[in-house]
Amino acid sequence: MVAVVLTMALGSASAENVGADAMLSRNLETQGIQGTSVSLQDGSLEVTLSSRGNGAPEDTWARTVAQREAAFLATSSDLSGAQLGITIVDEQGDVVYRCEGPIEALSRPAVKEAPADALSSAEADLAAQAENAKVVLKSLSLDADASQGLIVDCRTSVSASSGQERDAQIRWATVGLLGELRDFCEGPGRLDVDLYRLRVEDDGGNVLVSYIADPRTRSVRAWAAPGVTPVWCQGQPASLPTDAPDIP
Repeated sequence: MVAVVLTMALGSASAENVGADAMLSRNLETQGIQGTSVSLQDGSLEVTLSSRGNGAPEDTWARTVAQREAAFLATSSDLSGAQLGITIVDEQGDVVYRCEGPIEALSRPAVKEAPADALSSAEADLAAQAENAKVVLKSLSLDADASQGLIVDCRTSVSASSGQERDAQIRWATVGLLGELRDFCEGPGRLDVDLYRLRVEDDGGNVLVSYIADPRTRSVRAWAAPGVTPVWCQGQPASLPTDAPDIP
């Protein structure tokens, strides 16, 4: 209840009165995105996020929240069209990721419920498809986040240690599984999903890929462990950033 009240209070305030940089910083801290700095420089919002080592799976979620929160603020300020720069630094302060681009206004999702059995009818079928692709479906859930909306959260694991076999398994566990989930969730009268959050692990539980898809903006943000081929980008235009292809 506390999280809901805080989020509603933040969302109702005017970004122009508080300051877009202070507002964004507060919203990120409220959602557990720690170790951040936000500044407004010549009309551009600059956000610095903290990572561990040379990058961590959690970076994808932190970047997603930062970009979405800036877009939400743009609906109540003059931020729309302004630039947003996000820099992720490791524990030594070295840059491990950098992106920038215009802020496009986006309305914050309405508070929704997540029925406990909403995905139960799809889980058995997805588990069977995963088995055929030599992938294990470890968990599938639907979560109602007070700030980011309705989130489908899915964990899978792949058995191959490297090579084309692992590439094929990871491709199914990202773009293949996303397609199946969207077919189930986004049909008439189904679920109004705001984000799909997929995590692919190896047999030891180490995260290989963190993959977050936003159907409203038709974008994907991904993190991959060293040595993992970004197979989810195959077939995308050459000019498109390799970690953010459009959703088919």
